[in-house]
Amino acid sequence: MVPHSISYITSGLSIVPTIGKRPAVNWKIFQHQRPTKSQALGWWNANPNKYGMAIVCGLASDGLAVLDFDNEGAFLKLNPFINRINDDLPIIKTPHGHHIYLRCTKLIKTMKLAMTDKVLVELKGVGGYVIAPPSEGYRVLRGSLTSIPTLTESEIVKIVKEAKKMDKRVTFSPPRKHHKGRSHVKVVGDIDSYVEGSLAKMQERVATEIEGKRNETLFVASCSVGEFVGGEYITMRQGFNVMLEAATASGLYGEKGGKVDVAKTINSGIKRGMLQPIKLEVDSLLEGLI
Repeated sequence: MVPHSISYITSGLSIVPTIGKRPAVNWKIFQHQRPTKSQALGWWNANPNKYGMAIVCGLASDGLAVLDFDNEGAFLKLNPFINRINDDLPIIKTPHGHHIYLRCTKLIKTMKLAMTDKVLVELKGVGGYVIAPPSEGYRVLRGSLTSIPTLTESEIVKIVKEAKKMDKRVTFSPPRKHHKGRSHVKVVGDIDSYVEGSLAKMQERVATEIEGKRNETLFVASCSVGEFVGGEYITMRQGFNVMLEAATASGLYGEKGGKVDVAKTINSGIKRGMLQPIKLEVDSLLEGLI
């Protein structure tokens, strides 16, 4: 790990040690500044067999962005298009897919480009990081992470638009005459972390609610989940499953007639919430592609 860490830092990449897929240190500061070589030596010399490595995207890595493919079909479909733009971009084989590294003349926000009930293609930018070689299961297929080409904004936009053609996420479109709500904007530090944390809180709220208030709380939480579905941060199926897990943990699902009642409550709440979708914006002065 030590030779790679020094090489990455020297080439302008911000890195942090990891345990599994989680940073082993407070990584937020390294979104804005690279660690020193002495810090890197301290991390991996102290834990040579414990820590993996992640590369932080965005500002501290000189505008780094990474296309993250968790679907082989999506990679095989989009990669030829990307190669026509630049066939020197480094490609990394991951345990479940591929990463394509690039830099851009304009800082890019993290965004999910194509989904079904799972994420097919995600663009990791500001607020994101990726596990990198020589972490276990990650190896270079092409190019070098110490020499990452820079693309123009227009080239990135072309890739984003092409990736979005594969987007098949399921959304609910209420009838126009009932669509009276408006989206509401919330500024957050990191979109993915905020969505994940919010869903976890809603699940916990339902799962720990006292008897007599569980169904009401399930409906209210489902409305909140619906706001994220309406904003297209998660699919309707994902939102339903999140609330179903919570209802099961609370005991509602196991009650007589619970399966039908729970499903109706969740669907009703999600559809209500989708009438007022949430729009998340990154709390940053950095510009990004939308």
